[in-house]
Amino acid sequence: MHPRAPYGGSLVVCAFSGSHQDAIKKGFQVRDKEGKEYDDYWQIPYLPLDPKDIGRDYQAVIRVNSQSGKGGSAWIIQQHLHLDLPRGLQVAFAKVVQDMAEKKGRELLPTEITDLFRQTYFLTQNARFNIVDYNISPDRSSSPAPPEPGKTQDTTSLRRVFEGVVSIDGVEYKLRGRGNGPISSLANALRTVGIDLDVQDYKEHAVGRGRDVKAATYIECTAAGTKQKVWGVGIHEDVVQSSLVALLSAASNFSPSRQGSPVISKATVDGSNGVANGAKVPDIINVLEAKADEI
Repeated sequence: MHPRAPYGGSLVVCAFSGSHQDAIKKGFQVRDKEGKEYDDYWQIPYLPLDPKDIGRDYQAVIRVNSQSGKGGSAWIIQQHLHLDLPRGLQVAFAKVVQDMAEKKGRELLPTEITDLFRQTYFLTQNARFNIVDYNISPDRSSSPAPPEPGKTQDTTSLRRVFEGVVSIDGVEYKLRGRGNGPISSLANALRTVGIDLDVQDYKEHAVGRGRDVKAATYIECTAAGTKQKVWGVGIHEDVVQSSLVALLSAASNFSPSRQGSPVISKATVDGSNGVANGAKVPDIINVLEAKADEI
């Protein structure tokens, strides 16, 4: 039987084209958002019938090879890891998937794509940067007038201070930095060890439900003074730690051999404390920090 034979062919409901995959992915998202069940009216682009009607499952609808676009790999990540990737990250990861498919000379299996995502964005292990210990607190050095007797000091509008230990290539560094929130204060602290990152985009969403819910954070960064962009991903039960892990994931994705890559300052290679007090945090980080607080 020909693979594309109607109803019975092994590839009859499979899509390799990037534009087809993207349309199918969006169609399923709309269907899920509307809460439609199996018995409801079926309407998905490029799928005239429900694959379940002929004994197929949705996992096999989208297949990924070197010609596939961002929609195919993003669909697989969403189905298997429950991560709704921002468009920019979809484009970046699709290039990684295409390169791997070209090297192997075949389509990639869903397990290969999910493993590649975990490796690329350090979801299993971060080889370069790891949070060891940290504390985020209000910057009381700029506190306003003391509160009235019997009242508690209002610190909600104060800047934040990151104090913690970050492991870089296996060496622990004690860092301190100030910013409008957790992300900007860690970005400020990293400058003391020669890692100067500008945050360009920030997205987050919940993974799971109930008491086991986690936060998934996506951060796009550039090395200061360059146009090279990388993404970082963080997943954790704590929203703040998820965002910090995502920033370090982005830092790890700058290859040391690339121009404009973060380089550890020679003055701090011995592991001495870094203190970032006066460095100016880019306005865009402050804007994104405010957006994150609203979510």
